[in-house]
Order: sequence, then C-alpha cells, then structure tokens
Amino acid sequence: MTISKPPQNKFKEAQFNKFIDQSESRPGRRNVQISLQIPIHLLDAIDERSKSLGISRAAFIKQASAIYLENN
Repeated sequence: MTISKPPQNKFKEAQFNKFIDQSESRPGRRNVQISLQIPIHLLDAIDERSKSLGISRAAFIKQASAIYLENN
C-alpha cells in the first residue's frame, strides 16, 4: 500500500480564515450550528468531493461558501 500526499487545496487556509474572521457578525461567537436540508444527490457529490480533498463535509461546505461569497 502506497502512502500518498493529500490533494492540495487551491483556497489557502489563511485566506479562508481571514475571510471567516472578517465576516464575524456576532462578537464572541466564531461558529453557529445550523440544520440544513439538501437533496441527497447534492450531499453525495459534496461527500465525494470532500473525501477526494481529504477534508470533512463541514469544512468543504464552509470553504465552498466562502469562495462563492468572495467571487460574487
């Protein structure tokens, strides 16, 4: 079995954290837990992509949201 390096994420972690810090709207609270209903096919695609990147589902959703908001 070959050990390989996880894929590189194009969105740098420091850039992601800076975006999240700047969007802080509630002093003293960095994260808020939410409930979200999405179609199963979308969740399957998210799980597949996050696994290929070597990150959690939550991290993928946070990064995708940050990238979308930064670019639009």
